[in-house]
Amino acid sequence: MYRIIYLSSSVKYLNGEEIESLLVQSRKKNLENDITGVLMYIDGDFLQIIEGPNTAMKDLFESIKKDPRHKGIITILNTEITERQFPKWSMGFCASDYEKLKQIKGYENISKEKITEITDKTALAFIDSFIKSHRSKFIFI
Repeated sequence: MYRIIYLSSSVKYLNGEEIESLLVQSRKKNLENDITGVLMYIDGDFLQIIEGPNTAMKDLFESIKKDPRHKGIITILNTEITERQFPKWSMGFCASDYEKLKQIKGYENISKEKITEITDKTALAFIDSFIKSHRSKFIFI
């Protein structure tokens, strides 16, 4: 089992339809490959944490690196793990523009309480840093 944490920037600001399309595609593939995780999108910046079987994760990350919708991928963590932090999330999602994005089918409301359930200190540190760097635009509900 592996966990990968990475940051990237979208090549253009994604609207609700584009995010919905990305989530639908991701969730379908993730369910098929036993991959779970969370995606945060704020002001064109992504933070994603994904977890799953070794081969599936390597294949997925190679695909992610080739995706033309984003650039500047920085791999924060790529490591073997013993247990998942996001076992029930085919792809949890959180964004700063809640009023627009809550209409997306399958939108995952990631509250402060859900984030405090994360026990992996590395994952939590990067989520915290990502949120703090966008503090003025991030909304918890």
